[in-house]
Amino acid sequence: MSGWFSVKHGIRKHPIFKGRPDRLGAWIAMLDEAAWADTRQNIGGEIITVARGELCASQAMLEEITGMTRKQLRGFLDLLKAEGAIRTRPGQKGAKSRAIITFCNYDKYQEVGAKEGPKEGQERAKEGPTKEQDKQINNIPTSSGGADAQPVDAAGVIFSSGLKLLMASGKSSGASRGILGKWRRDHGDEAVVAALGRAQREGAIDPVAFVEGCFRFQKRAAPKWEKGDIRTLSPTKVQMFWDGHWENTSDYSADEAERHPRFVGRAPAYAEA
Repeated sequence: MSGWFSVKHGIRKHPIFKGRPDRLGAWIAMLDEAAWADTRQNIGGEIITVARGELCASQAMLEEITGMTRKQLRGFLDLLKAEGAIRTRPGQKGAKSRAIITFCNYDKYQEVGAKEGPKEGQERAKEGPTKEQDKQINNIPTSSGGADAQPVDAAGVIFSSGLKLLMASGKSSGASRGILGKWRRDHGDEAVVAALGRAQREGAIDPVAFVEGCFRFQKRAAPKWEKGDIRTLSPTKVQMFWDGHWENTSDYSADEAERHPRFVGRAPAYAEA
């Protein structure tokens, strides 16, 4: 696949991108920068291997690639993680100042082009997506893929991202499902999604201990907000905790905010009107 990559028609209708061309442009730019084959890169004087479908970049590089501010980028990446579109891990050796972003379904969209080339790939595209591809829009899961696609439900997010996280730490599929089910029963989907999101962002070595620590923290009588936490003030107003206080933000709609892994609840002064 030399000089081009596949993008599914209708991607802008996905809930993450609908009405947000800035996010769509950032997503395409990140895909464009991803390695289309395993590559060896010299970073900080160390040679590291960046696998096909991965992007090795620092915070500053990602801001330049996407055109987003640090705050916008962090929120965008959190949404992508919650939807199971990407995984991140810290770089190693000379790339410690960078993150490795893995595009989870990269091969499902790029394998046709890699095998056939642009001309044959375009002919194949006329036939429409395969049954498996039609379930997603360029790496990002969706319930229908059409104009009325709905956000993935909380349970779906928990069992898609949670299973990957726990099994990567050595837990069996059955044990992981049991742990996730217990967490949902004891703490509710919202708290589980938020805790899993933090475990992914911070690269928790022992995700079970990390997530349960998050639950203990949430039970404290006086909540301690962290930079980047999100809450809703009304059905149309969203706030982000930044520099020690809550600020109004237009980065997310209220619906997006309440699905975000950093969502901490509705403000005490929440107004229905």
